[in-house]
Amino acid sequence: MKMLKNMLTLGAALLACGGAWAESEETENTNVMVDAKYQAEDLWNYPEAFYGRHFKARNGSGEAYRFMANYTGLPENYPGPDVIITGRVKDYLKCSSMDFKSAREEEEMYESDSFKNCKTPSGKVFNGSVSCTGGFYWVTLYTADVPEADAEALENYDTDFMMTLAAQDAPSMEMPGERLPGNLPRGYVLFPTFVYPLKDVYSYVAKTYINPATGRIFSYQIMAEKNLEGYDIKESLKEFCGKDYKQTPEKDGRFEVTNCASHQWAKPLKVTGVVMKKKAAGGLVVTDFYSEGMPKDEAEFFANELGDRVKNLKPEDFDM
Repeated sequence: MKMLKNMLTLGAALLACGGAWAESEETENTNVMVDAKYQAEDLWNYPEAFYGRHFKARNGSGEAYRFMANYTGLPENYPGPDVIITGRVKDYLKCSSMDFKSAREEEEMYESDSFKNCKTPSGKVFNGSVSCTGGFYWVTLYTADVPEADAEALENYDTDFMMTLAAQDAPSMEMPGERLPGNLPRGYVLFPTFVYPLKDVYSYVAKTYINPATGRIFSYQIMAEKNLEGYDIKESLKEFCGKDYKQTPEKDGRFEVTNCASHQWAKPLKVTGVVMKKKAAGGLVVTDFYSEGMPKDEAEFFANELGDRVKNLKPEDFDM
């Protein structure tokens, strides 16, 4: 069931955004409206969040939060909105009480739920909602004095970025969020994106980590070389990096990519990359993109993970 949810999530997201990350006019207008009324700041203190925003009303006392987070550490891989509301959300806001009745029994597909009147130590009262997909969930929290129209706009803030997200590490058929390395560098979380340098190619593994506080990112794909016959790698890199990216001449099946602005995040991140062929597993192509200036210990950790995945990969494990 988890695998099915992940595949459906990816398919829905692909249909919804056409595989692109450009802002739609609707989302852009929503963001402009919210930004006109609220001061927005990044915030990373929600557990396992890979996206976080704190909104404060420019006039008045209203405030809101919006987070997107992994299920890592929760009781189940896909616990449902009610478990998140009465667990992490209640703990995050430090609610002494809240009005909440789970809609689990009333919904055939229980993917979202809401609560009201969370009383916090500051005296503020919050309402909010939680929506789940197969690979991540998002939370919108707002004080009771936020107008209903504003609350709806806040729930649609940065929607186009959300639609570039997918199940755990799609398009891989794996679910590595269930077995994150225990020694993962501090601050990094699994980032569930389907935006990769070589798009629309089936990947044995496609995995991205991000440290939201620093903006550093590490992303890799492992694909069968045979699946890239006739594929326009340069055109795909141009779309991923931007038209001004630079590429070194290929040598021994390997070339480097610089001046690349990855559009995997809500805002472009400057990365350096390598595209290389490997003889393992009957012939592989591997992409390896990472933030410029990444500390040596972090770079070594991720390079070792990638090396292990290539070394131990067995294509037959991915047969459907």
